[in-house]
Amino acid sequence: MTPDKHKKQTPYGEAVSKSPEENKRRKIEQERMEAIKEVKMIEFFGDPTKAVKIGSSLDLPFEHDLVNFLKEHSDVFAWEASDMQGINPEVMVHRLNVHPEARPIKQKKRAFGTDRNRIIKEEVEKLLKINYI
Repeated sequence: MTPDKHKKQTPYGEAVSKSPEENKRRKIEQERMEAIKEVKMIEFFGDPTKAVKIGSSLDLPFEHDLVNFLKEHSDVFAWEASDMQGINPEVMVHRLNVHPEARPIKQKKRAFGTDRNRIIKEEVEKLLKINYI
């Protein structure tokens, strides 16, 4: 088998062998925004597990309005998986772009410690209980 034949049998090889004119992907030039380094935690209902981060450099009147707005609409936040009942999983599911003729490869079974196994089991049971999975 010649290298050219092998190269054209793989999707990667096909993409590499195309000239830039043949490759129809568009290049989008966008300016990247810098992440805010200094943030404040805003807790809802005095519960540290129910908190959001906002920039600490906001003007005080705007920050006050933003915090009030977030607290007024805190019922729309999903703090736990059980808060998302009734949402169609298709909204959150992603599909892997896998070649339909590709053969699956069985992965090696992973062993976890007893603590981690217990946590995994609890999490799976919680998701099963609310019919999330």
